Amino acid sequence: MATEALFIDPRVHDALAMRTAGALPLSLALMDARNRTLAWLSVMDGVSPLGPSTEVDPPSWLAGLAGWFQEYW
Repeated sequence: MATEALFIDPRVHDALAMRTAGALPLSLALMDARNRTLAWLSVMDGVSPLGPSTEVDPPSWLAGLAGWFQEYW
């Protein structure tokens, strides 16, 4: 997978325009955000955690947190 696909393209995602966007652009932006989240999670698939750390949360925790926020919003 190309790394460029994981980053937000500022030409496509205009934050100021999204504040007044209708339902369709917001729906498309949410689907795009979910697809980027799934792309990041696929990169972490199969990565074994290095053990407990006070500095970095494990990938499974971050995935759960992202999923919770996506369901909440």
